[in-house]
Amino acid sequence: LEFRRVLFRSTGRITDAEGILNYSLCPQLDITSGIDYKFLNTDQYSTYDTIKSGKASNNTGSIFASLYYKAGIFHLEVGGRYNHDHNYGNNFTYTVNPSVILFNQLKIFATAASAYKSPSLYQLFSQYGNLLLKPETTTSYEAGFEEEIVRNILTFNTTFYQYKTTDVIY
Repeated sequence: LEFRRVLFRSTGRITDAEGILNYSLCPQLDITSGIDYKFLNTDQYSTYDTIKSGKASNNTGSIFASLYYKAGIFHLEVGGRYNHDHNYGNNFTYTVNPSVILFNQLKIFATAASAYKSPSLYQLFSQYGNLLLKPETTTSYEAGFEEEIVRNILTFNTTFYQYKTTDVIY
């Protein structure tokens, strides 16, 4: 019977730069937009393997914008995000979220959205990692209502939803 002590050490660096602009185009319409850049790298050392940051790195760049429209009882948010992932290529995500507020206490809403998530460097390169992982993508639909029963104290809400996720990363 032989016992071996397994050593594992991980170091990493994250650089993140983001610029955001919030601007009111008119009393009913606001815009939020921006750019984002992330660079990640890691060194992984274990009894069995060594991975240097030149191999275990990624960078992503994004541009995004959301429009918020509100007129009377009707509110609408429409947004999108374009991402360029160095390891996985280009993708686009979106959100559309209309709502109506009735009697200043009942909100009826719906949402259609998509999401995208690349595997982390740990999920790819750690001793438990898998280099064959693909980005996780989700499309979701929600609808529901929220009622304020006692102002600022008690709210009741119900949401019906459907999510479809592919290439789930656990």
